[in-house]
Amino acid sequence: MTLEAYTVFDEQSAWKVQTAGKLEPKMFGTPFQYVPLKDSPESACEAMMRSTRCSPLFATEECQWYLLKTTLSAEQVLEAFKVGRITYVQPHHTWRWYGELQLGEVSFEWWQFGTAPVGLPTWAEKAL
Repeated sequence: MTLEAYTVFDEQSAWKVQTAGKLEPKMFGTPFQYVPLKDSPESACEAMMRSTRCSPLFATEECQWYLLKTTLSAEQVLEAFKVGRITYVQPHHTWRWYGELQLGEVSFEWWQFGTAPVGLPTWAEKAL
């Protein structure tokens, strides 16, 4: 069984990830121990909207987002579980990858999409 996991970035952050060739826990804030990977594109988008990384411009302007889909093979998933590198947190729909995730070691692809302004009340409800 392969594992597909998703993370959403703004353009600047996506460029940094692509250039570095890896995801690092420090990119996602405290506790700086793991890379949060969501189990669906929808939960990745929701997490971005609730994140401190989400710009207030999301409320009033159209925004461009970059969805990173990473795919781990069955063998990679099994090995990661064996060594405690990955766990799943059910209520948050999140795979936690402990340490850096090298993009060169997994299959990955980028998707770009835009969102219409959500309005200040919706943005505040999610972000504050």
